[in-house]
Amino acid sequence: MAEEQPAVLQLGYYKQHTNVHALGFREEDGAYQIVLNEEEDRDLADSRMSRREVEGTYLFTAPDASSAYQCFHEWVMENSAPYRSWRGVHRMNVNEHVIEQQPLTFVGIKQTFSCVDGENLRGIPKMWQEAMADGIEERLNGFNNGAIPGLVGICVDQRELHENQMEYWIATSHSGEVHEGLVTIELPASRWVVFEADGLEPEAIQRLWHHIMTEWFPSTSYKHAGIPELEVYRGHGTPPQVWIPVKSV
Repeated sequence: MAEEQPAVLQLGYYKQHTNVHALGFREEDGAYQIVLNEEEDRDLADSRMSRREVEGTYLFTAPDASSAYQCFHEWVMENSAPYRSWRGVHRMNVNEHVIEQQPLTFVGIKQTFSCVDGENLRGIPKMWQEAMADGIEERLNGFNNGAIPGLVGICVDQRELHENQMEYWIATSHSGEVHEGLVTIELPASRWVVFEADGLEPEAIQRLWHHIMTEWFPSTSYKHAGIPELEVYRGHGTPPQVWIPVKSV
């Protein structure tokens, strides 16, 4: 006998601080009606809807639970921005510029995370904490000899390999021998739009991602180049950056 599908699905997506929640309600025919979770996403535009009844904005209908997760992730990347409001959100004065960069090689550590039920939301901060406690951050800084100073966070989408899976790196730009206990990743030559945060506090990088996803992407003529984005932490009192790989339309 086939396993009964749950009556309610909790859907979440997190990639480089894009954090969106939704609920799926099973219908009699087994399909799921997917709506934004107003209880979680308190900055969504339609705040007049009842949070108690979770009557969020309707997104789509999925034929089953497995499809719901996949379709929700695809929807976030394509359509999340129009549903968000800037009401009550810190406005930014963003510095940005475009660079052409030759291939980049990084060495570091990596972990694989599930995006289901917020596992990655909990796991990535813990990964940074452990890297600091174990001395890995200091060790990586000692290997930095490449084009980008400091440390980087690299988020690799692995949904083509396994549903709801991502890989996260803590790494540094490095050319030369790969030292024991570290792994390497190379990104191809690309055009990048480099955004700089407007502060040093932890919330600054989150505000920067919010700006990129909700204001810059909907208005730009660039398309994403399909390789991992970078969070760049240069240290020495300099604001963090986000590097977005782009290509012309």
